[in-house]
Amino acid sequence: MSFSLLLILLIPLLFVIGTVYSSIKEQKKLENGQLKTILTKREQLRQKTLDKLSDKNR
Repeated sequence: MSFSLLLILLIPLLFVIGTVYSSIKEQKKLENGQLKTILTKREQLRQKTLDKLSDKNR
């Protein structure tokens, strides 16, 4: 197998591996940072709404 054929096959494969690795890294960064804040705020808003509804039903 010639070197050029091996290079032609490996470059796209390495590109895909690098892209997938980068996107997984970005996903982890989002999950550990901004997403936690957003989910916490949503939970607090949901709890306030549930508290208001339960107070009205009493």
